[in-house]
Amino acid sequence: IGNSLDNREAEYWFSIIKSECLNELNYSKITLEDLKKIIADYIFWYNNYRIQSILNWKTPQQYAMML
Repeated sequence: IGNSLDNREAEYWFSIIKSECLNELNYSKITLEDLKKIIADYIFWYNNYRIQSILNWKTPQQYAMML
């Protein structure tokens, strides 16, 4: 049995997506397809528009292009 330190990146990602995207949803009014679209749209936004201080105030996409 592992702990959260074994997969801290995944734990961090799920905490971000839950707090920024999923907490406000009314799950009784959306379909699975709606949920898939919401998550896909959030991932696109996160990678292309959400700047991060740890990436020197760049988006993940901008930072990846510098590598």
